[in-house]
Amino acid sequence: MKNKQFFCGILFLVPTLLLAQKMVSVDNRWYFYDLSPPKYYSVEFAAFFKDSVEVNGHFYYQLYRTVDSAYRHVEPSKVFYREEKGIVYRLNNSNNSEDTIYNFDLKLGQSIAYDRPDVSPTYQTIAIVYSVDTVKLLDGSKRRKISVYNPRFLSGGYYVRSFIEGIGNIELGTFAPEQIFDNVGVVFRCFYQKGQYVFGNHEGRCRDIYQNFPLSTQKIEELKNLRLIQHAGDGTIIFHLENAGNYKCKVFNALGVTLFAPAIQQGTNHISITDLPKGIYFVQVYDVEKKKKKTLKLVH
Repeated sequence: MKNKQFFCGILFLVPTLLLAQKMVSVDNRWYFYDLSPPKYYSVEFAAFFKDSVEVNGHFYYQLYRTVDSAYRHVEPSKVFYREEKGIVYRLNNSNNSEDTIYNFDLKLGQSIAYDRPDVSPTYQTIAIVYSVDTVKLLDGSKRRKISVYNPRFLSGGYYVRSFIEGIGNIELGTFAPEQIFDNVGVVFRCFYQKGQYVFGNHEGRCRDIYQNFPLSTQKIEELKNLRLIQHAGDGTIIFHLENAGNYKCKVFNALGVTLFAPAIQQGTNHISITDLPKGIYFVQVYDVEKKKKKTLKLVH
């Protein structure tokens, strides 16, 4: 899937002094109401990022979700995200393709297009910028708010949707903006940053229910002393750990299921998945004492 951006050349000045915030961050947490069957039908759930993965020289974060308020049971998605200079990219792990889902620097008249292979006949969802404003969050910070419309649906502005810098769409399709003009799906409810409720479409309900929820994940820094030596795509990988330390390693699949945990140490290490079915896997190395980790993608 590829996203295309169409620029109409119309510039629009917005107020300055906006606080730039990343959407792809382990500090963020979203709450949604799922209207689509079967599993989360009419159920609230949380979405959050964790587990950074290196793919083709970029670091992505995997999206997780849970319906458990205590976060005892979480489910990984098959989708990974990264953000660079206000643009959010999505990596579909099933076919290793990347597309752009948000550009928080869009101006009035500019647009972004999303391919819709899930719809027959295939067509693009076009989102043209209708207005650019600022919104003040509950913590006092200000962010860009971009409203868009689809030229296919011009009925009284009903299909105008909005997304906020660092948060995404605040109505439908936050993590799948190709669906923002649909009337069913996952409905945005609340957004938290570092455990603090800062924005929502149902303010009282968000504050009452979610304010004591635990943070979804501890921020873990990237392990720097791991040097990739060989990754030929044949089911084997060779890497070198520069420093002595207490390391743990696990190999897991795209669903986050751990398959085995090989022993590793300082020096050169070899990992092989040649006995596993062909597919995409991940090797994660964790420094127990320094609490740093790095995850590599392994294709068999």
